[in-house]
Amino acid sequence: MGKYETTLKYVQMGKYLDEKKYDKALSLAQDIDIEKVKELPDLKLMAEVYIANEVYGKAKDIYKTIYNELSTRRILYKLISLCIKCEDIKEAENLYQIYLLKDSSSIDRLILKYELDKAKDADTEVLIRDLEDIKEIEYIEEWAYELAKLYHKAGYIDECISECHSINVWFAGGEIANKAKLLKMHYDGNVSDEVIEDFQESISKDISSFINKEMSEEFQGGELEEPSAEIEAEVNEPALEIEDEVSTASVEVFAENVSGIDTELTDNIISGIMDGISTAVADIENEVSEEISKEEVQEEGVLSEEQEIKATPIEEAEVRPNVSKYGRELPYTHVKSLFRGIASGEEFPINIALAASEPTYYLTIVKKITKELQNIGYMNEPKIKIAKIGAEMLNTLNIEDQIDELLGSCVMIEGASKMNPQTINGIIRILDVYPGQLVVILVDDEEPLSKMFFKEEILKNKIKYFVTV
Repeated sequence: MGKYETTLKYVQMGKYLDEKKYDKALSLAQDIDIEKVKELPDLKLMAEVYIANEVYGKAKDIYKTIYNELSTRRILYKLISLCIKCEDIKEAENLYQIYLLKDSSSIDRLILKYELDKAKDADTEVLIRDLEDIKEIEYIEEWAYELAKLYHKAGYIDECISECHSINVWFAGGEIANKAKLLKMHYDGNVSDEVIEDFQESISKDISSFINKEMSEEFQGGELEEPSAEIEAEVNEPALEIEDEVSTASVEVFAENVSGIDTELTDNIISGIMDGISTAVADIENEVSEEISKEEVQEEGVLSEEQEIKATPIEEAEVRPNVSKYGRELPYTHVKSLFRGIASGEEFPINIALAASEPTYYLTIVKKITKELQNIGYMNEPKIKIAKIGAEMLNTLNIEDQIDELLGSCVMIEGASKMNPQTINGIIRILDVYPGQLVVILVDDEEPLSKMFFKEEILKNKIKYFVTV
């Protein structure tokens, strides 16, 4: 097989993975002699194909090869996870000890510990402690539901009900949140054990049917969408998710249409932050350098064009030139200037327009915003939550009726340009009545976001920072 033909196969494999056509991707992978694959990105792609098809032994062998060439923390994390899936527990434990030398503080080490303990059939109490440790660092839907199930198994009824309630407040609309709702309904006596007996990886057809038929009445029409995962139901990771359910204008139901995130960060990208910024922002730069770093260069060979742009130092407070005709009159600036401004500790209402189309970037930035706001004691909140909702969903609600739920939080509105006039007016009134008691972050692509501000002068004047990513 020629080099050009092999390259085309890699491209097609990646496309099949994106389209979730895993069997077709596997067929292509099996045609390639793995012994002749030398480039690390190609090896990683092959491994991901095997993982997607649950051929974990093959994937583990490939990641061993990768780890011999590139012994980074992320590669080691993948290798340990695959050892666990292959039930090679002794090898996983040995590698985990090495991992702890590389990572002594992130949430990933706790996730690996839980997965190891679970694979070793540890006592339920041990697994509960593992998950409670994860929860202390970051509230993640997947692990919160695992914790609820263990509370159920251990007979901790109050804890189980409380955990299910928290999941539905912060992660409503997705598959996991719906299962948590069913588990809570079990204790409320509203659904039989037979209906909720499957608390595993996916909802059975019977449960899906039950949710669509029974719960649709609560949300006043419309079936619950089958969620994928992650933001906008596109990325399959432990996720923060809201979906387009039509809701009543009650505080409880509003909360069920808003996803929440704790503000501690795992490794992620916020690029373009330079040396010499304030101490309060210095740790942001460290996280950036970890993501766009020697590790990435080694893994991929070279930085992508996007990474090169994001890694390029930027002049302080420089206005971004690459904005639409609608955005030219707006003071768009860089992420660095945003965090420098927040860290300065000035007392003013902080509301932000974030022009960013890539969920990974803007979600990371919003998490960092909450962290920096906590650092300066903004809103006098020890831990600021993020309430995330789509503009079209918000248009079905009266946001002013939900103010008690929103005070003291960052309200992130995705697809902000789709807000209707009533919603915009409601936001303006809230910002007038409660200045500095919540933060509104409007997120959208730059052109529609700027076009909205071009038309909505009053809303524009409520925004402190206009940032492009």
